Amino acid sequence: MTAITPDPRPSAALFRELADSDLAAVLFDYGNTLVEFNAATVSALNGELESALASLYGSVDRQALDDLRQHQRLQPYSGEFRENDFHRITISTVRALFDRHPTPEEIDAIMRARYESFLRHVRIEPGIDNLLEALGRRYCLGLVSNYPDGQVIRHSLRNLGLDAFFGDRVVVSGDVGHVKPHPLPFRTLLERIDLEPEQCLYVGDNWLGDIQGAKRLGMRAVLIRQYELVEHFDSQPGDHEPDAIIEHIDELRALV
Repeated sequence: MTAITPDPRPSAALFRELADSDLAAVLFDYGNTLVEFNAATVSALNGELESALASLYGSVDRQALDDLRQHQRLQPYSGEFRENDFHRITISTVRALFDRHPTPEEIDAIMRARYESFLRHVRIEPGIDNLLEALGRRYCLGLVSNYPDGQVIRHSLRNLGLDAFFGDRVVVSGDVGHVKPHPLPFRTLLERIDLEPEQCLYVGDNWLGDIQGAKRLGMRAVLIRQYELVEHFDSQPGDHEPDAIIEHIDELRALV
């Protein structure tokens, strides 16, 4: 296989080199890669969760809710990288904020509110579909996303008209029980597309989950810095560098 020397700089030349190699697949993260998921998005989602909780239990301490949701988002990135269980974190949210155990009907209502608000607030920029169409003519496309509910990610892809580019080549951490950088989400997709890590380029925004996860498995990886981060992870000694850093996803057009 063609050896590619890591270069953590934006480089159309590097992408041309990759295009001339045995690269067979381009795999993507979802939030802050294909779609924007910044602080404003998080605030909007927390606001709708606050409204759902208030309709059931009364006044909500918004700062406590925001702090709790941030803790829940970061919790899986420790220990064995186990993904949150959506049902369980709904229960723990109600217990933490209201010191009570929700009924099954209340749990369903809260989870439904979160599901529907995700679909309303997650959007893509114009041109993403054209980029994926161009890449898909040459490479197998896939998606590996960290989120506790795989169904809502697939529903979001359908809503945004992106599902046709990926088909069943979508793996969500909530489906497999572990978040990136754990190898299981990546390996699950690799088995599905019947490719080796060295044949794949992974694109994502999360230094730990995306870049370290993909590089540890042997993929080439691109760090995208297009959107504001909501999950910050500092580089640690021994970390892998990305093969390239891009400021906008459209830079990937150099691959074709």
